[in-house]
Amino acid sequence: MGFISLADDNNSLESSLLWLLLGGGLPMIIGAFWLKSALKKDEKDNLAAQELDAISVIAKLGGTVTPLELANKMAISLEDATKLLGNMQKNGRADLRVTDKGDILYEVKNIIVTTEEKKNSESV
Repeated sequence: MGFISLADDNNSLESSLLWLLLGGGLPMIIGAFWLKSALKKDEKDNLAAQELDAISVIAKLGGTVTPLELANKMAISLEDATKLLGNMQKNGRADLRVTDKGDILYEVKNIIVTTEEKKNSESV
């Protein structure tokens, strides 16, 4: 009975494929989409954590950093540091500067660097 008896029907191949799709293929497709969305969320969370670490490093360096400095201080690859700083620039959290010698610098906006700056700040 059931699935086995379908083999005797004229439409057994079509029925078997339908049951296979509904029983295995559809849940697998749904699972793949769920996994993909979970991985994207983890990637975004990781990027946010890296940005916080980068801001801390940049503040210690006076608010301005090169990709190489950031890579060395955070122990990440130069490529990852460049992507991280580029993302911060794209989202308006950093400005790109080029020195007269052609060096690329990123300046993080609104970082109070010194205690003196903190004391002289105005309340809003």
